[in-house]
Parts: sequence; C-alpha cells; structure tokens
Amino acid sequence: MADELDLLQRWRDGNKAAGEALARAHYREIFERLRRELRGDAELAAELTQQVFEVAVSNREDIVTDFRRYLHGTARFKLW
Repeated sequence: MADELDLLQRWRDGNKAAGEALARAHYREIFERLRRELRGDAELAAELTQQVFEVAVSNREDIVTDFRRYLHGTARFKLW
C-alpha cells in the first residue's frame, strides 16, 4: 500500500509513468469485475473499464488514499 500511495502522489505531481503503473496494476481486476457483473460481456466491460480510468484521471487530485477502492467504487457506479 505504501508503494501505491507513493505512485499516487507522484501521479498527482504530474508523473505520467506513475499513473501508467497504477493503471497496469489495477486494469485487469477492474475489467474482470465488470465482465463478471455484465455476465461475460467483454466488449461492454472494456468500454466501462476505460470510463472508470478516465474518471480516475479527471479526479486524480481528489484521490488521496486507496486507489483500488476508488476504482471499485467508480466501477460500481458505472454499473448502475
């Protein structure tokens, strides 16, 4: 978690590579969760996963702890 908080801070400070590392660390988990919830619809899951990460990019200044939890909350919202 400390490493992730460091990456998150570096990303907020403008380090694009840190943001990419965070995305790589969580993309598959978010995609698989959405695909499960969508009963196997991989195309829609990929689209929603992209949207989840777009929201994270737009709101990165507001994410101060637990990036994973933020992503899952956003994914849950997208499913509504």
